[in-house]
Amino acid sequence: MAVFLTTQMLDAATTAYALRTRRFEEGNPWLDETVSTHPYLTYFTKLGIAGAVVMALLLVRMRWRLRLYVLFLFSVLGIIAPVANMLKLTGRL
Repeated sequence: MAVFLTTQMLDAATTAYALRTRRFEEGNPWLDETVSTHPYLTYFTKLGIAGAVVMALLLVRMRWRLRLYVLFLFSVLGIIAPVANMLKLTGRL
């Protein structure tokens, strides 16, 4: 659970840093205007949604092992965005 939330925070941090360099723009067309107008509100909202997803997953009646697999999958998928952001910032992608 903490790993998933950490990957989401890393995504928000690397995105904020990339946008501050003014060499990049938000890739999500739905969030482009919101991020440029209220970046911190957007990132905190995103983290709140990620936390709600984790809480909902913990409240759903399923086996613990399945929950752990789903959280592991979310964590693996969640690390893709911060890694891609860092590769773009360093010019390797």
